[in-house]
Amino acid sequence: MQHELLRSQRNELFRWVQDAGFDPNDFKWMAWEDEDDSALGPTLLYRGPERFFFRFERTSDGAYWVTYSPTAGQVVAHTIVPSDWKDQLGYVGVWLEHLKRELREPDLWRQLAESQIGPGVSADPEGGNRAFTVAEAKQITAGVEAMREYLATECPEAAEVLEPVNETLGHIAEAANRQGRIDWLNMCIGALFSTGIDRLLTPEHGTKLMELLKGAVSGIVTLLN
Repeated sequence: MQHELLRSQRNELFRWVQDAGFDPNDFKWMAWEDEDDSALGPTLLYRGPERFFFRFERTSDGAYWVTYSPTAGQVVAHTIVPSDWKDQLGYVGVWLEHLKRELREPDLWRQLAESQIGPGVSADPEGGNRAFTVAEAKQITAGVEAMREYLATECPEAAEVLEPVNETLGHIAEAANRQGRIDWLNMCIGALFSTGIDRLLTPEHGTKLMELLKGAVSGIVTLLN
């Protein structure tokens, strides 16, 4: 027998989706049954290429299960639950939090692949938010390494702040391989100042780092004072 949800239960799920910050239009219900017909149940499907979902199941022996994707540490979880509706709703809340996390995450591997422009492509300084060429990304990486070297040799008194600053510089160099130049520039400036580099270093050291950064992007993008 097909496992169904009451209208009141579906309406409660509607409100949970809204309260989690989602648009209910981004979800749809679909019927589902196992290949061997051992478990039947409705599925709340997120409309997206990843096929994320939450399925309410009931096996032939009367046991209640939930299956959902994404989860905390794997793609799909399959869990037995008490028949109490509140317990099932608790798993819906967990699922919505995992769904929110995954949808916020950019696909860095896809962005990296899309940003790899082959050699011989000319760079346009007025290129808007176009991706960096491979040569430009290498130029930025070399400039970032110069900034790191300067910090290590000229700012030994700031050794306790080098770790977070170096981590930020690593993110800046890596992002040049996957972001457009406008997006990268905004991220770069924001990341440096969110690290507190303007407070951690002396004005002289800060000025020198900005000079090195300008040299790293010379002929690619323009940094404003």
